[in-house]
This record gives sequence, C-alpha cells and structure tokens, in this order.
Amino acid sequence: MQRSLPDWKELGWFLPILLLCFYAAISQSWLVLYPLAILSSLGLLSAIGGVNLIFLLLLKHRDESFTRYYELIPFCGLALLAAAGELLILAQLKLLLFQALGIPL
Repeated sequence: MQRSLPDWKELGWFLPILLLCFYAAISQSWLVLYPLAILSSLGLLSAIGGVNLIFLLLLKHRDESFTRYYELIPFCGLALLAAAGELLILAQLKLLLFQALGIPL
C-alpha cells in the first residue's frame, strides 16, 4: 500500500495554501467570498455524490464490473442528483427548524 504523503514534512507545502485561504476568507471581500462559497458548495456536492455513487454501485452489485469509464456516467448522474436532493432537503429542514424555534433568518 502506497501512502499519499511519504513524509510529514510534505504537509509543509500545504501551509502557505492554508494561510492564503485563511486570509482570503477573513478579508470579507465579496470578490473572494462568492467564488469561495461556490467552490465550497461544489466540493460538498461532489463529496456527497461520491458517497452516493459508492452506495449505488454496491446496491446494484456493479462494483468492478465496468470496462470503460463512460459506463459510469448514468450512475454518476444519479448519484449527483441524489446528492443535490439531499442537500435541498437538509436546507429545508434547517429552515423549518429555525421557523419552529423562532430564530430570524
């Protein structure tokens, strides 16, 4: 099994990127925050979509049965559609909870 990072010193390369993202977020500039919010939403959608794809392939017993990548396209589309639905349901539940508790939005 091969490690993603061979050494803890390799994490030092990510420190400048982390600091750049931190200072970009605390700048409170709309030029930075809007693209950051969009990228964050897309990252969450792809992470949940990836988990959905794994479950979908396992439920259909199709793991390790594909010969070409394009055969995965319908499953990826369904997984991303389910992820978008899950995120919309979570947002609706949050809205309902805030309204029930009387918390202004």
